[in-house]
Amino acid sequence: MSKSRSKPDEGFEVKFEDALEANGLDFNRTKEISLINRRAMVKVYADRTEYSPNDEVIFQINTGTLMVAPKNSWLQFELNATDIGDAKIAFNTHDSKTANHGSAVNLIQGCRLTNGEEIFRENQVNLRNYHESAYMLGDSYKLTTGSSFAAGSTDDIKDATPTYAIPLEKLSPFFEQDELINSQLIAGSMLHITLEAAATALVSINGTATYVIKNPVLVLDTHRAGATTEQELKNKSSQQDGLTYEYTTYQSTNSGLGANVGRISANVGKPVSQTLYAFSVMRDSSNINLATVDSFASSAMTVTLPQWSYRLGSQQIPETKVTNNTETFMMAQLAFDKMRMADASPHSVTRTKFDTTNGIIAASYARHHKINLSGVALNVGGRQLHLDLTTSDAATAREITTFMRYYVIARSYLSGQIEVSI
Repeated sequence: MSKSRSKPDEGFEVKFEDALEANGLDFNRTKEISLINRRAMVKVYADRTEYSPNDEVIFQINTGTLMVAPKNSWLQFELNATDIGDAKIAFNTHDSKTANHGSAVNLIQGCRLTNGEEIFRENQVNLRNYHESAYMLGDSYKLTTGSSFAAGSTDDIKDATPTYAIPLEKLSPFFEQDELINSQLIAGSMLHITLEAAATALVSINGTATYVIKNPVLVLDTHRAGATTEQELKNKSSQQDGLTYEYTTYQSTNSGLGANVGRISANVGKPVSQTLYAFSVMRDSSNINLATVDSFASSAMTVTLPQWSYRLGSQQIPETKVTNNTETFMMAQLAFDKMRMADASPHSVTRTKFDTTNGIIAASYARHHKINLSGVALNVGGRQLHLDLTTSDAATAREITTFMRYYVIARSYLSGQIEVSI
């Protein structure tokens, strides 16, 4: 008597490809083991070998078909700071490194990248970096990676001729992305860096310091795609949407608050599709170009006691005007995501620093600065970011610089065309 053989469930079907894979017989893997078949650190030299304060340093980035990893790339140069006297020259005023936030970035006033279209333009890079780094990075950073560009350094740089390496992400958040910059976007582009006046960038007792930058070079971490990957990218770049690169950048606006004028009401941002946060730095006007003091430090919050709010059209953020320094401090923590425990550790702004040298006025318009599409649109009905601020110390003239971080998309095509959307 033969045993009956059980029939498989009629609804069950095994795909042949799945059966091959389950039995280790699927040999149709990707043709390339790696999507990248070459990596190299490529140096791009500036158009000259020596630059003085207020000069523009220009780099022509001719990387061909190579893609660039921006977070692994840096700007490198030699610095020769001199003074007619024997006094010390430094980037900072305090004796303790952890109390300082200046660095070799003090030397960089502006930065812009062009490739047919203007991809980004940022002014007052040094001021923004001075305050943003304090909120984004801890003191340990100054002792490690930050030491490559004298972050927080108290060293005398007079006649020392040090060589500095500044990560490109310190120049602009365009370079902060983990994504590779595709060759159509970066090849043939020009990076323009404007140097700062010596009296603003350096601290010197005599007030007569100057400097020269020598042999500036970009050190770029470049990658070449494998043949199959490169063809896929070419095919995509010839389509309607092209190759997209998503990034953020800053708009900065200066507003003057004259002596004996205790209130300012000014538009501080242009219309953009998505803004993440904004922060304003208030400085004594007399200190900005004074070589004997820290030109980037904010006015003491214990003196100014600002009452403020930002407004987007009829929307006020926060809903009621902030009237005390404790709430202003907490709003700054919120803007840089320091209310989240996971993000709170890399941070170097204590309440004491906030009240003296690192006080800012800030508001967040995104649930989290790392989450895409969580920001607030400014271009609805043409509305712009507006600052309303009153200070308790009206006798002193001050300058208020507002930085607004917003979202950008750059599309590049095989034809060489580049489109930038904000």
